[in-house]
Amino acid sequence: MYTTFLVFLASVSLCIAQPNWMLTSRASAGPRSQMQSELRGLYMFDTVAMISVDRGQTWERVPNLVGRVCAIEEYGNGVSVAVTRDESGGLVRIYGSPNPASWNLVDSLSISSTPFQIATIEYDLFLAVYASDSSTSKIFKFSTKADSISLNESMFHSLVAQGTDLYAATDSNVLVSHDRGTSWERISTPRGGRLHVTYDHVYLVGWLGVQRLDKSTNSFSEVGKWTLPLEERACSDFDEYQGVLYVLTTDSESTRHLFRLSSDSVWTHVGNTLPQGVTTVSTSLMTIHEGRAFVHHNIFAGFTDSAGVYSYDLNDFTSVEEDLSTGLSIRVQENTVHITSDHNGPAHVTIIDVLGRVISEQHIPNVSDAAISLPSQPSGFFGVVVRFDNGTVRRGHILY
Repeated sequence: MYTTFLVFLASVSLCIAQPNWMLTSRASAGPRSQMQSELRGLYMFDTVAMISVDRGQTWERVPNLVGRVCAIEEYGNGVSVAVTRDESGGLVRIYGSPNPASWNLVDSLSISSTPFQIATIEYDLFLAVYASDSSTSKIFKFSTKADSISLNESMFHSLVAQGTDLYAATDSNVLVSHDRGTSWERISTPRGGRLHVTYDHVYLVGWLGVQRLDKSTNSFSEVGKWTLPLEERACSDFDEYQGVLYVLTTDSESTRHLFRLSSDSVWTHVGNTLPQGVTTVSTSLMTIHEGRAFVHHNIFAGFTDSAGVYSYDLNDFTSVEEDLSTGLSIRVQENTVHITSDHNGPAHVTIIDVLGRVISEQHIPNVSDAAISLPSQPSGFFGVVVRFDNGTVRRGHILY
């Protein structure tokens, strides 16, 4: 009787509860803090850099970084790089770190420019900077030495790398280089925006929507349909999680919302809105880390006591749309979860406890008959989300 009642309560709560943004911390790295997710932790940086290894609950200052922290990026082989600038101007420093507790000065530039983005291709590092008067921008390439790269464009505001290609976005075009900045080609776009890359795509995210690059035609096209008018869907930031696209928007009343696109159809609003107020804007407001979206929500006018770092659980059952046409059976035997399905092919399986914590996350080659070993866990109710390779989702639960 107790077991039946427990399953009933858990099932009801998962069906009716709409997940909310949760204030995880009031910490701040500065008024224009940026968020960055890496394998070894969650970073927040502006006037200083901070790291959290417990999903934003507590933060520690990153040591040895001198000056305002302008960018942090994974470099490869477990090494991260950070770029800082002296508040007085004139010196830009580049640091490397094999672990969060140790940052070493790698190089420096005596320039008055302000760094704003890092891109890496293998062991080459590309640093994008604004001129001191913010009227022009340029790229410095670091390999054996620092070289300045010409784009034949006086101003660009976004730089990313995917594979061996380098992309830079201006107000009206996207430039691509297939030879690490030596030569550039133009890609026409309906409108400007900031560049974002996932494992297999390049996106351009602007105030009016999201565009994706089709490399076969060398052109951008809109992704997903909106049910909101243009003035209500200014796209502020973008990320991807398990093949699902997420975008943070700001409406006409300066309120921020999270939207999801899982099958190239319609952008769907998820969760509640973030607390309203006049907020600052940075180049990276949102990042996704360990199954949660994190936003530094800095309110400087209005309900300022609501400012802080907010998180949204992307693994909550109410944040996915099910394809009920695909049969799925889930059962547990000792420490193994057995899954059978009508679908024959690979899938991504996430197992979550009732607090939304990820217990296990695996990519399985064939979901028609699969077994997943559970790590040692106390008895309880667990949810299972299965994302198939065709973009559809099924969910279930187990009592362990």
